[in-house]
Parts: sequence; structure tokens; C-alpha cells
Amino acid sequence: MLHQYRHYYLTRLWSMFVILFLSWIIQSINGQEETTQQTDNNNNEQLNSFVVQLPSTASGIQIPSYSHGFSLEMSHWTNVFGTRTTDKQSTGFLQLLGNIQDRRGSLMIRLGGNSQDAAFSDESINSPIAKTGEQATRTNSGAMTFNIKVHSQMFDAMRQISRLVPVQWTFGLNFEDANNMESALSLGKLALEKLGGHEDGDPQESVLYAIQIGNEPDLYAKHGLRSEAWGVEDYTKEWMSWATQLSQHYFNNGNDNKIRMTKRRNIFTGGVICCTWHLQDLLDSGYFESTKDLINSITVQKYSSNACFGVAKGDLSDYTSHAWITEKARKMYEEPAQVIIANGKELIMGETNSAACRGIKGISDTYASSLWWVDWQLFLYSIGFSSIELQLGGSTAHYNPMSKVGGSWVANPIYYGSLVTAEALGSSDATPQVMHIDVSSASDMHAAYAIFHQQKLRYMVLINFDPDNEAVFPLQNAENGWWNNDDGGELKIKRLTATSLHEKHAIRWAGQTLRGVSDGVLRDDIQIEQVMCNDPNRCEINLPKASVALVGRYFDEYHGTPIVNKPYDVDGLVGNNSDQDSSNPLHLSSSNSGSSTSIMTGYIILLPPVITYLILFVSLLNNIVLHLIIM
Repeated sequence: MLHQYRHYYLTRLWSMFVILFLSWIIQSINGQEETTQQTDNNNNEQLNSFVVQLPSTASGIQIPSYSHGFSLEMSHWTNVFGTRTTDKQSTGFLQLLGNIQDRRGSLMIRLGGNSQDAAFSDESINSPIAKTGEQATRTNSGAMTFNIKVHSQMFDAMRQISRLVPVQWTFGLNFEDANNMESALSLGKLALEKLGGHEDGDPQESVLYAIQIGNEPDLYAKHGLRSEAWGVEDYTKEWMSWATQLSQHYFNNGNDNKIRMTKRRNIFTGGVICCTWHLQDLLDSGYFESTKDLINSITVQKYSSNACFGVAKGDLSDYTSHAWITEKARKMYEEPAQVIIANGKELIMGETNSAACRGIKGISDTYASSLWWVDWQLFLYSIGFSSIELQLGGSTAHYNPMSKVGGSWVANPIYYGSLVTAEALGSSDATPQVMHIDVSSASDMHAAYAIFHQQKLRYMVLINFDPDNEAVFPLQNAENGWWNNDDGGELKIKRLTATSLHEKHAIRWAGQTLRGVSDGVLRDDIQIEQVMCNDPNRCEINLPKASVALVGRYFDEYHGTPIVNKPYDVDGLVGNNSDQDSSNPLHLSSSNSGSSTSIMTGYIILLPPVITYLILFVSLLNNIVLHLIIM
């Protein structure tokens, strides 16, 4: 009789245990959600709060449209732009430049670096640049430099690039040997002829911002290029002699009608110092006073730290400290910058990045560098810098804003910081001014900046470096009205976010990402949050852990044209290899799902093991029940 009802009881027992098991899972999930919600609520009550007093009037310089740029070693030209002007180049690289230009109006590219002091003109080569394989003689240097030959076609390519993406160029001359001006005479003249403006005949707009005479002369004595006693006074004499002769050679060439360049005595940028000399030294020594009729700017170069000779100096706690990021710049540049600006000259950061000598692994190549870059840029603008060039190094550099992978260019974490600042500063006619708002008395892991467009407060940039805690920035309105309008009090927010400071790929700016993208075009929809501000004098802005918020009353729309659709002879300059999938040579995802899709994907991934364990559980129960029945 017992065996007759065996199937019936077994089925009922199965059902009972399955229901109990599923109920336990649901209760566990609900309990976890309640715990999470309770924890979040508790955290919200304990959030760090950093009051930001909004300034009522703007101060600081009006920043030009070429405020952002990249510094490129001359020897790396081939890796970036190819070996011949007729080569098909990477559209991805130019598109990444174009993303910034869409937001800011133009860019600056400084072509030079260590290799400019080893560059020589040679019209016999069949490419823009050729490495000789001969290493330049340097002592006590953490960088390896090779002699290079430069063909005039490189300048033709530079002009073409400026047609695709509005780029202003700074070109570096060889100052290695004070007694040998041959390279500087020929390459500088080519730069002016090809990139400079013409004053008659065929009109041509200038895309040449400045010419540099030498790179980091304060290291020449250390590297064996000058005597040990050589200093700022010696440099001033040599520089003045060169600049005077070069200017005469470039512009005063008799009755040669072929020379039609616009005569700009102030075509040079001075200094280009980095390490052992300070900006104040150029003022105290008389260098600036002696050269200011020949220069349009003074250039300095500064990394936050270095990893030279294989030793990293600085850790994650440094790069998430607002004081650490800004204190050196404040001491070295803030006061002398005002003297330079008062004399009608611009101050340029010609080369910078998170750490010299390829960067620090785990910092320079992670999301942490993006937060550092936003803070570093905005602080430099606030103390008087007109343009800041982010260093793009060799293929093995950790700090690169973009990298060439499998023949295509992909964006790295620090690049996202460029999108934030470019959008904050606005279009070419915005005449932005940046003001640093001190919130350091409350915490060293938070920063705030006010961005003015045309003398009116347009945005606030808020930074939360803290990887463990959210933050609240209560904005205090000095004058009623910034967030009050006919529709009521409201502010909008775009956010820079990632899963952690160590993240390398899952990074988003205003909901968009370049993860898995090989053409440089941002994917996914733009996400803009709205915050209601019921108090006319106070509005709280919440920031997630390790994030940046761009806050304003409204945002401009961007409709960037893909580089491949630009109305120029793109095929002759850029393009894709027809032998592979040009739209996706890396076979990466062309679009990236949002957070909800990612969560759903996670549930789908977990589903098979859950089902497997459920089957095993039921099978075990079946065996137990059968054993009991048989007994």
C-alpha cells in the first residue's frame, strides 16, 4: 500500500521542499536589499558635507580655445601619423582629438620633446621622419633618445591635420649644440612656410602657435650638453643670440618674393624648463625682460611625480590628495605667472602627466589618473595657465591618454578627464575663467572650481577623490538667481564615474563610454541628472565615491562630425586598412550596455549555477525520501 502512494508523496515532498527553498532565497534577497537600503540610508546620514560658497564675480585670465592639447615626441611621429603623407592613418586617433575639439573649439599639439634636440633636416629620406638608429649622447638621463631625420613633408601633413581637427602647433628646434644652428635654421623656416600665415598672395591662416628653442635646458648640464657651470645667465645669452639670428633668417630674407610669411617677431616661446630652474629664476635673471619682444609665451614642463630609473615616487594616497596635487604648482607658478600675464604674455604647460618616465603602473593607467587630471588642469588654469599639453609617450608608457592596440587607437582612463574639462571650459567664444574654491579645511580629498563663461557663472566642477565615501557639496548662493528661473530652482549634473579608482575600462562621462571602442566615437546615450533646489540660497549636490560632477543650469548639445565625414581629402590622409574590418579591427563591442544591462547580465551569468544547485538539492532530497520510504 505504501508503494502505491510512493509517487504521490514523493511529488508533494518535492514541491514542498522546492517552495521552501525558493522562499528562503527570496527572503535572503529581500533581507539583503533591506540591509543595503538601511546601510545606504545610514551612510546618507553620515555623508561628508563640504560647503561651497559660489563666487559672484569672475577673476583670472580668459582662457583661449587652444587651452587643451597633447605633447608628442617628434620621434613618435611615425607611430601616430604614419610613414608617408599618402599613408592611410588612424581615424581613431584624430577622432579622439575631435571629441575634445567639439567641446572646446581647437587644440594645441606640441611636437618636440627630448628628440627635438636630436633632429636634423634631411630631404633625401622618403618619409616625414626617420630614426637613424644612432643613440644621442646623454648622461644621467632616464630617457633613451635617438637621432632622427626630418623631411619637409611632415609639415605638409601637419597642415592637413589642422584642416581635419583645428590644431595649433608648437614646434621644437634642436638646441643641443650652441655652435650648430643648421637644423634650427632649416626646420624652423619650414615650419613657418608650411604652418605660418601668409600676408600676401595665396592667403593662408596660421596654425603655428610658437617655436621652441631647445627642450628642458635646465637639464643640459646634467645630461652633458653643456658644462657643469652653465646656468640661467648662460642660457639667456645663447637663447637671445639664436632667437635674433633665427628671426632675421626667417623674416628678413632680402627681396625673396617666395617668402610671404606673416612677420611675427614674437614667434617664439621661451623657457621650456622643467626641473632644476624655476619660473621665478627666469624673472630674476633678466631672461624674461630680455626676451619678451621675441616671445608670445613662457613654457614650463612639470609632472606630479616620476618613475625614473624604475623607482615610482608617489602612491594612490598622493594622487587622491587635493593638497598634494596643487601645492607644488601653487609655490612654483602662482606669483611669477602674474608678472608674465601683466606683460601680455601667456604661460604654457608644454608637457605634463601623472609621473615622468612612462608613469606609475596602477595609477597612471587607471581611473585615479582621470580624477587627478581634472584637478591638475583646473588648478593650473585658475593660477594663470593658458594651455596645458598632456604627454603622449611611447607604446609602453602607462600614462598615455590613448594607445595604439592592434592598429587602432583606444582611449585610456586619463582621457576622460580631458572630456570633462573641455566641456566645462566650453566653446571657443566662451572666454572661460576658472576660479579655485577652497574646501580643503574640511577635507583634503575634495575640490571645487567655479567656471565663468563671458563673465557669468556657468558651471561648478566638484571632485570627490574619496574611494570609500560619498560626499555632499551644499552650494551657497552668494546672489539669488543662479539656479532660480521661471521654471523654479533646478540644476543639472553630468558625472564622471567608474567602479573604483583602479578601474581601467568601465569609465563613463555623462553616461557615455569609450570602452571597447576602436573608432574614437563615444557610445551610449548622454545622461543628465536634474536636482531640484527648493532653497534659493542653498542647493545640495551629492557625489558618489570617487567621482566628478559638472553642475550647471543647462548644457550645450554636441553634434560632433565623425572624422571620416569631414569635407576634406580624408582618404589621402586618414582612413582604415581595407584588408580588415575597418569599423571594428579589434573585434570589440561597438556599443556598451548601461548599468541596468550589466546587472541583468550578472543575473543571467548566475542563473546556470543556481539551477544546477537547485537540481542537486532536489536530487538529494529525493534520495533521502526514497531511503525513508524503503525503510
